[in-house]
Amino acid sequence: MQAKKCYRNLLISAVLYLLIALFLPAGNGLTELGVYAIATFVAIVYLWVANEQIWASILVFPLAIIAGLNTAAGIIPANFGNVNVVFVVTCALLGDALLKTGVLTNISHWMVTRKFLEGHPRIFIAAFIGSAMFFTFFISSVPIVVMYLSWLAAICDEIGYEKKSPFGISIALGIMVIGIVAEVSTPFSHPQVLILFNLIQAAGFTVSMAAYTFWGILFNLCIYAIILLVINVVIKDDFKEFNKYSAKLAEERATHQPMTKQGKIVLTAFVLTVIFWLGGDLFKPFSPEFAAMVSGWGTCVPCMVAIVLLNIIHIDDKPIYDIKSGLPSVPWGACLFLAGMMALSGVLTAENTGVSVWLGTMLAPIAQTLPPAVLLGIAILITIIATQAVTNFITLMVIWQILVPIMVSLNAAGGTFNIPAFGIALLLTANVAFLLPSSCSTAPLFFGSGHLDDKKMFYKLGIPIFILAALFCIFIFLPLTQAFAC
Repeated sequence: MQAKKCYRNLLISAVLYLLIALFLPAGNGLTELGVYAIATFVAIVYLWVANEQIWASILVFPLAIIAGLNTAAGIIPANFGNVNVVFVVTCALLGDALLKTGVLTNISHWMVTRKFLEGHPRIFIAAFIGSAMFFTFFISSVPIVVMYLSWLAAICDEIGYEKKSPFGISIALGIMVIGIVAEVSTPFSHPQVLILFNLIQAAGFTVSMAAYTFWGILFNLCIYAIILLVINVVIKDDFKEFNKYSAKLAEERATHQPMTKQGKIVLTAFVLTVIFWLGGDLFKPFSPEFAAMVSGWGTCVPCMVAIVLLNIIHIDDKPIYDIKSGLPSVPWGACLFLAGMMALSGVLTAENTGVSVWLGTMLAPIAQTLPPAVLLGIAILITIIATQAVTNFITLMVIWQILVPIMVSLNAAGGTFNIPAFGIALLLTANVAFLLPSSCSTAPLFFGSGHLDDKKMFYKLGIPIFILAALFCIFIFLPLTQAFAC
């Protein structure tokens, strides 16, 4: 069955490639190489949509080289050796250090056992979801989801709730929605944000880590508020049984263990790493020279130094963090996907293909008939609908590659599109993805957990969250970023 699916996807992809390569005419700025670039783009995106993401990402390179779109010496080092790939690897190792030394468990346990939560189930729900959101700002959502789902199951069992009870479904749905949004709210350990940075840079613009982080966290907090609003309006349960857990909270608070020496050192290294990541903006008001030097280090150097020091420093004759033990935690599939997506983007936007000029020439006259706010609003609406069924990476890539040439063309004619700001809004919107098991990478974990088995209640909560989030993205966040971001 799996083999047939793979062969079928490959055949369809090959047919799409050949149809475009043979029958799409060059012209209107599109070169012969541009025809092959579009054929490659469509074929690879189809494979990505069909969940053949890893080997399809590798396939980008031989396809581009054989078609003459780039050379092996040009495309392979520029993408596999790209700083973004190194950043993902080093961030994954630092995130693994936070997990293995118990830093995340210790802090999250402290956050959800505070005295003010006793006897207040709705505040507990908000704190539980909020703590998961906080940690996902800094590391991949998958280990956070695994940890919190296990914890939620134990809490439900302790109280006597079914997994699919209003209590269980509220927390599980809240973590699923906010987790995938928080996954792109900061650049730290999150490949999707690095892809956006690469796309923005390829279009001739830049976005600082500090600026992106500000808008990402603001967006995330607004979605968090929407989630809590819907939970509190829709769920009428008084959660009386939660009082059984209040005594447990007091007991766990009394037995809470302090963070280990190893954990404190890892946490310190992580905080310093984040400070130096943001250093170009943080230090500029006080010392422009130092800020410029820190900016010159790039994103990888602080993380590399932190990981190396954690491996060098020993306690009880053991390194605080053994890099070898952390290698399995590196998302190698995401690294391949990141390299393939950057390569495909580079192929499509290269000047010798003429694809950007062609798209601008073909679509700009149509787009000129729409007010700018309407054009971008339609793009955001399509994004938030499509991302429920299609991977957010792919939704981002397709919408960006279509819209950017149009905006560039219109700006050349006097338009005022804020292209980097649109990229920020587009990526964040593409991650409001949770209604289907295919919506995001962590959705299968939630749909298979038992907490979302009550589909009537799931959609009673999920659809209002989706509608309010869509309205927020289109009518509030998009205009705000266009006016004030970047």
